[in-house]
Amino acid sequence: MLNVIDEEANELFRGFEFAENTDKWKYKEVVKKFQEHCQGRKSTFRNREALWSLKQTGEQTVDQFLSEIRRKIQDCDIEDKTLKDSLIKQRLIAGIKDDGCRGG
Repeated sequence: MLNVIDEEANELFRGFEFAENTDKWKYKEVVKKFQEHCQGRKSTFRNREALWSLKQTGEQTVDQFLSEIRRKIQDCDIEDKTLKDSLIKQRLIAGIKDDGCRGG
């Protein structure tokens, strides 16, 4: 398998940590590591997609909507606090149902 993957995948493989040194030569163990890596990325992508699609619902107050945004952004793998705060503001403005608050 390692003979047919590209350089990026090979580099990723070299970074994996296995319980036993011989596990890196076991097909099932290698596939498991790649699956774990890819599933984490998919979850982050899905979580970010869920964040970007948030809109304030009918009876939801602005505070409740802001709390929901803050909960969702925790799962988005964004470490930089300044960026996180900026994205929260953007989602709040874009998703709020009151056009007057958006400036529109």
